[in-house]
Amino acid sequence: MDTPTFSPNGPPLPTVRTTCEALLRSMISAAPEKHTRQISPPSMPQGTDSDWNARLAPARHRLTVIIGSAADEDVLRPLVRSLNRPVNLLSTTDADKDYPDHVTSVVYPHTSDRHTTCTFLKTEYPDLFRLFNTYTTLLEALQPDGLLLLWDGSMPPALWVSAAARSGVPVVAWRQTDTPTPAELSALARVLPPTTALASLQYTVREHLPVAYLRQTAEPRLHIGCGTCLAEGWLNVDACPLPGADYMDAEAPFPFPDNAFDYIFSEHLFEHLSYTGGRHMLAEAYRVLKPGGILRLTMPCLEFLHALLAEPDRPEHRRYIAWSTASFAPDVAADFPPGHIPAMFVVNHFMRLWGHRMIYDRPTLSAMLRRQGFCSLCYPPLGQSAHPQLAGMERHGEVIPAWANALESMTIEATKPLTDNASGHEAK
Repeated sequence: MDTPTFSPNGPPLPTVRTTCEALLRSMISAAPEKHTRQISPPSMPQGTDSDWNARLAPARHRLTVIIGSAADEDVLRPLVRSLNRPVNLLSTTDADKDYPDHVTSVVYPHTSDRHTTCTFLKTEYPDLFRLFNTYTTLLEALQPDGLLLLWDGSMPPALWVSAAARSGVPVVAWRQTDTPTPAELSALARVLPPTTALASLQYTVREHLPVAYLRQTAEPRLHIGCGTCLAEGWLNVDACPLPGADYMDAEAPFPFPDNAFDYIFSEHLFEHLSYTGGRHMLAEAYRVLKPGGILRLTMPCLEFLHALLAEPDRPEHRRYIAWSTASFAPDVAADFPPGHIPAMFVVNHFMRLWGHRMIYDRPTLSAMLRRQGFCSLCYPPLGQSAHPQLAGMERHGEVIPAWANALESMTIEATKPLTDNASGHEAK
């Protein structure tokens, strides 16, 4: 579904949280009393938009976590900070606090013994059928990637499990006493403390509740740091996602199982990461690529800056220096004769502006990739690739002049070998 657009001059928009709670309130009386296969959300309360789907669009296709006690909060808070993916939190308490922006918290009604109540919503359900249909309707409206139930009893919450099954939503019930198996410890050893319950929970979510895109796509492709460039057919992720993209921090553990993607692409992101952050991104890209999968990175090139300093009077270099200083340091031109602005201003810009943290040369970048296990490295021209899925992906030339982007950028493609080589030894 397309993300809706709203007029900035219109009335204030209700948040996803208030919209979900209004949906729950209105379903209290509208939900059928008997088990039925045909459920549809009722009309929105008076004075709000009549389209539930439009209001809930920002929260759809997320991992949804169900918690039922304050004690679960202690487990959940560090978990959602580390899952590195968009999360909906459905809680029986008003738990909308101390969570990052990619977490939406909503209060939901729950069962207590034989009575069904929700104190926060000040509501009492007359029967479990009506509550069950409400759960089902909410899941069908949110269409979550998966449902994670945190529980501490001997039996998981039956109503949520049944509602998830009826809505076709994958579900995992996790007890706080669960501990990692030896296989889980081995898989987690590279990125997580191997003996914690949190590590077990992260592994469970990553392996058993993957994003829906992976289940629905025959040839999964991951676009990291997409910004405003949403590639069709790709899973577009960004640490500050705009509508149409999902949340993911490239310097945190990727929220995907091993061997999940055929292609990974990232343009003008790598230079914004620290060296250790970049090394982590390459390790995680290797892990989530399928054997034979391709990683393509495009970024500014340190050799270009060296050439700019060594030969500033080459026509293309002088043109670049003039354009760069006019665009980003216009006061500099008054201090130098026309055509003689030093290239060092451009170099300083690359090292200090736009959030840049590391500018790489080809030997260093190649060594980093080989160290993670990648092989068959090549540096194709910008926009070109032997793989049709990767050709024409670069869009930074729409942000700055295309000729300047081609001059300053380098592109590398690296392959994950068919035999896993991620032991720290270089692939030949």
